[in-house]
Amino acid sequence: MNLRKKISSVLLSLILTCNSAAFTESNAAENIINSVSLSSDLQARPSFSSFEDAVSYVREQLKQRNPDISFVLYNDIPQSDSPIDDIVRSALSETGKSTEGDYLYLSIRSYSCRYSTNSSKTRLTVTSFTPVYNTTYEQEQTLTEYIENLKRSLRLDGMSDYQKAESIYNYIAENVHYANSASDDTYSAYSALVNGTAVCQGYSQLLYRLFLEEGIPCRFVGGLGNGGNHAWNIAKIDGIYYQLDVTWDSTLRKGNKVYFLRGTKDFDELSPQNSHILGADTTNSENIHTDYSSAEFLAEYPISDYAYGSAVKYSKGDINSDGSVNSVDASLAMAIYTQMSSESQLSFSNAQISAGDVNSDGSTNSIDASVIMAYYSSLSTGNNSEITEFIINYSK
Repeated sequence: MNLRKKISSVLLSLILTCNSAAFTESNAAENIINSVSLSSDLQARPSFSSFEDAVSYVREQLKQRNPDISFVLYNDIPQSDSPIDDIVRSALSETGKSTEGDYLYLSIRSYSCRYSTNSSKTRLTVTSFTPVYNTTYEQEQTLTEYIENLKRSLRLDGMSDYQKAESIYNYIAENVHYANSASDDTYSAYSALVNGTAVCQGYSQLLYRLFLEEGIPCRFVGGLGNGGNHAWNIAKIDGIYYQLDVTWDSTLRKGNKVYFLRGTKDFDELSPQNSHILGADTTNSENIHTDYSSAEFLAEYPISDYAYGSAVKYSKGDINSDGSVNSVDASLAMAIYTQMSSESQLSFSNAQISAGDVNSDGSTNSIDASVIMAYYSSLSTGNNSEITEFIINYSK
């Protein structure tokens, strides 16, 4: 259950160092020598005129495992206390590519930086951005070769997403051993596959990469496992997200998949002596960390209540199938509406979208969210009718 502390305080302390290293260039009465040096320094660095271009550059440099990154951003600068945090957070956001997103985030052990802005904040100069990685570029190249060989040996072509997930999960659980003595290597997918040993972060990073390479949507998640820092995954199979903990299955394994594609209500059902709690970086969740228990995260990645194959029943308004209609369902209705409006990839199944369409007008939108909230509020005033009956009276 060893999860690198950068999910909380270690990376945080370095981020704060990064912030404290920032300074503002004076536009007035600059020393001529310093002005010439600054001009020469700017010309020597890659420069960008848009935030997204700077983000793409940083992401590619991180993928190349560059130990010293510098650049200049003009005009399109985040107006926040730490524009570097904004750039890094965006560079590590999900793209659907197996070596980016969570994979890249988990590859960075720590970082420090120095940057400056002019007084009008129209120029951001990053003079030194120095990540410390868990693996080298050469190790990543070796890992890629191992992954290609593994995929060929597993004969995944032609399998369903469930079959692919099961095959990959079984391989990791049976062939990767938990590292009781953690070192920097053991936090990586490289160590998990090439060395055959890892802690939970390495297991989760490897599963994430293999699932994405096979077209299975997957995220790394963190929180508490038996009260200590722990990491596992969520993956989307047949339109619904489920939880997986290949680390614990590798240590408890007796031919069963105890933690494979399970829901929030039965994740620990087969081993009640253990517990998973999705959590957040409580020391400072304002930087690049994610609160995996937040309404925003769970709305974007709604996790099934029950294991894959269980009989999940949705009714009008009960979008998360927990047997009640409440504010959580209203939030999910808005999440469906937002995703459909932006034409982004839907995180919800057809059954959930149908359950959200409480007024039966053919779409799940803000009106449905309002109706759900009105119904939920009415319950506190003594209303005990079903939502279908409430809607009839509500529309009059």
